[in-house]
Amino acid sequence: MNKITKTAAAALATLTIIVGSLGTTSQAQAFPNKKGLIGLGIAATVIGAVVTAATAPRCQDIQRFDRWGNYRGTVRVCE
Repeated sequence: MNKITKTAAAALATLTIIVGSLGTTSQAQAFPNKKGLIGLGIAATVIGAVVTAATAPRCQDIQRFDRWGNYRGTVRVCE
Protein backbone atom coordinates (compact mmCIF):
# COMPACT_ATOMS: atom_id res chain seq x y z
CA MET A 1 0.00 0.00 0.00
CA ASN A 2 1.29 3.41 -0.83
CA LYS A 3 0.87 6.56 1.25
CA ILE A 4 -2.26 7.78 -0.59
CA THR A 5 -4.04 4.45 -0.15
CA LYS A 6 -3.18 4.35 3.56
CA THR A 7 -4.38 7.92 4.06
CA ALA A 8 -7.64 7.24 2.22
CA ALA A 9 -8.25 4.08 4.26
CA ALA A 10 -7.57 5.92 7.50
CA ALA A 11 -9.88 8.78 6.49
CA LEU A 12 -12.65 6.33 5.62
CA ALA A 13 -12.22 4.54 8.95
CA THR A 14 -12.32 7.87 10.78
CA LEU A 15 -15.48 8.91 8.99
CA THR A 16 -17.14 5.57 9.69
CA ILE A 17 -16.37 5.72 13.41
CA ILE A 18 -17.49 9.33 13.79
CA VAL A 19 -20.75 8.81 11.90
CA GLY A 20 -21.40 5.62 13.87
CA SER A 21 -20.84 7.39 17.18
CA LEU A 22 -23.15 10.26 16.26
CA GLY A 23 -26.10 8.04 15.39
CA THR A 24 -27.60 7.02 18.72
CA THR A 25 -30.88 5.32 19.54
CA SER A 26 -31.68 7.35 22.66
CA GLN A 27 -34.42 9.96 22.85
CA ALA A 28 -33.69 13.64 22.32
CA GLN A 29 -33.42 15.72 25.49
CA ALA A 30 -33.68 19.43 26.12
CA PHE A 31 -30.43 19.47 28.10
CA PRO A 32 -28.19 16.67 26.83
CA ASN A 33 -25.35 15.46 29.00
CA LYS A 34 -21.76 16.20 28.04
CA LYS A 35 -20.55 12.58 28.26
CA GLY A 36 -21.09 12.03 24.56
CA LEU A 37 -18.96 15.04 23.65
CA ILE A 38 -16.13 13.92 25.91
CA GLY A 39 -16.23 10.44 24.37
CA LEU A 40 -16.25 11.92 20.89
CA GLY A 41 -13.20 14.04 21.74
CA ILE A 42 -11.34 11.01 23.06
CA ALA A 43 -12.29 8.99 19.96
CA ALA A 44 -11.12 11.82 17.67
CA THR A 45 -7.79 11.96 19.52
CA VAL A 46 -7.23 8.20 19.20
CA ILE A 47 -8.19 8.23 15.52
CA GLY A 48 -5.87 11.16 14.85
CA ALA A 49 -3.00 9.30 16.48
CA VAL A 50 -3.69 6.21 14.37
CA VAL A 51 -3.80 8.25 11.15
CA THR A 52 -0.55 9.99 12.06
CA ALA A 53 1.17 6.68 12.82
CA ALA A 54 -0.09 5.11 9.58
CA THR A 55 1.12 7.95 7.38
CA ALA A 56 4.42 8.71 9.16
CA PRO A 57 7.52 7.88 7.11
CA ARG A 58 9.42 4.80 8.21
CA CYS A 59 13.16 5.42 8.21
CA GLN A 60 16.07 3.07 8.73
CA ASP A 61 19.84 3.24 8.51
CA ILE A 62 21.38 1.01 5.83
CA GLN A 63 25.07 0.17 5.72
CA ARG A 64 26.69 0.54 2.30
CA PHE A 65 29.53 -1.60 0.98
CA ASP A 66 31.42 -1.46 -2.31
CA ARG A 67 31.81 -4.48 -4.61
CA TRP A 68 34.93 -5.66 -2.75
CA GLY A 69 33.15 -5.69 0.61
CA ASN A 70 34.69 -2.51 2.01
CA TYR A 71 32.44 -0.47 4.30
CA ARG A 72 31.50 2.84 2.62
CA GLY A 73 29.21 4.37 5.24
CA THR A 74 25.63 4.46 6.44
CA VAL A 75 22.72 5.96 4.52
CA ARG A 76 19.33 6.84 6.04
CA VAL A 77 16.47 5.60 3.81
CA CYS A 78 12.85 6.66 4.41
CA GLU A 79 9.78 5.07 2.84
